Amino acid sequence: MISKGHKIFVSSDSKFSDNLLGGGLDSTSTDSFNMYNYETKDTRSIVGDSTGFRSEVGRTIEKEHTESLLPSLPTS
Repeated sequence: MISKGHKIFVSSDSKFSDNLLGGGLDSTSTDSFNMYNYETKDTRSIVGDSTGFRSEVGRTIEKEHTESLLPSLPTS
């Protein structure tokens, strides 16, 4: 699928994603509450100066999960 240019996007809430990834996310944790970034309690509170929203900070996805989220999805 990759060589043919296909991309798959999965949308879910954090609880479902956490279950697919084998657990470990915890919203009350100091550093294991985000499946996309390596964040801590300190970086979690950073917001943009103009809007006061986290979306203004422009964080990028920096945590990749090599295991398949949907192992039953055919890739051939």
